[in-house]
Amino acid sequence: MLRRRTAAAVLVFGLVALGLTGCQTAKAGQRCRGNGYAQDRTYVLQCKKGRWVRTITKAAAQRALANYLIAHATTTAPPVETIPAPEPPPTTPSTIQVVYAVPADVTASSTIGAAISNEIPAVNAWFAAQHGGTGLSFATEGGLLSIRTVALAETTAQLTAMGEASAYSAVEVEIGDAVERATFALLVYIDAGTADFACGRTAIRSDASTTTISSILWMSACNIHPSATSAWPYGATYLAGHELTHALGAVPSCAPHEGVSGHITDDPRDVLYWGSSPRDWLNLQLDPGHDDYYLTGRSDCLDIASSALWAH
Repeated sequence: MLRRRTAAAVLVFGLVALGLTGCQTAKAGQRCRGNGYAQDRTYVLQCKKGRWVRTITKAAAQRALANYLIAHATTTAPPVETIPAPEPPPTTPSTIQVVYAVPADVTASSTIGAAISNEIPAVNAWFAAQHGGTGLSFATEGGLLSIRTVALAETTAQLTAMGEASAYSAVEVEIGDAVERATFALLVYIDAGTADFACGRTAIRSDASTTTISSILWMSACNIHPSATSAWPYGATYLAGHELTHALGAVPSCAPHEGVSGHITDDPRDVLYWGSSPRDWLNLQLDPGHDDYYLTGRSDCLDIASSALWAH
């Protein structure tokens, strides 16, 4: 077998050489040098022992070459498709960290801790009543509500001069240096803000790796402060519940009654209602019609029932 393959290989080499030097002609019996190839009218010639010798007809040589190429054809493997590994989903906070932010010119309140510690359970009891007995997940220390105090570099005047949007960003960044925001959503109480500020603001931001959630309550803006004796929806409980509902993801723009920058315009009972009618303070609910942002049964529009901030 090895001999036949070797002979065939030699023949093919000769045919290729003949093709490359197709103008070389000779006559059988003539003298020659080496062991090269030539042709006459009908045959392929090879130089053997100093004479041109007929080896095979040209027609047979063409068939042999074709058969050889077919038999030894190599199959090119299809290119390997490189599929990148999927990126992990962004890390989403699953716990709410309460923060008391203190501007540089403000003396930290000695009573606000007790006031917040009274109100957050009232707020969470309302969420639990809306969500089948399960409230939100708040950070704790030693079994008690965790409240981090963060001293800010800016004074109240400096924050006011920034305007609300820029002041929000500045406070968010400074607190983010003290609290791990990939783990914790922030609920920030700050005694700053003027009538030009919203009572509260919440933002949810995501990049490829992390989602951050921050709710800031500008207590001075609307003169809304927590109290050690208030119950839902009084004191600052409603404001906290309202902003935390935004922190859960409400209201998506795909909701049928969304309006006024992420609020609901159709039902005064909704905790996120913003409209011309007075709120129904004693009957506040999460999406009372279950058609906008909570328990909607839709898969094409965010439902806050799936938020990671609910306690598990």
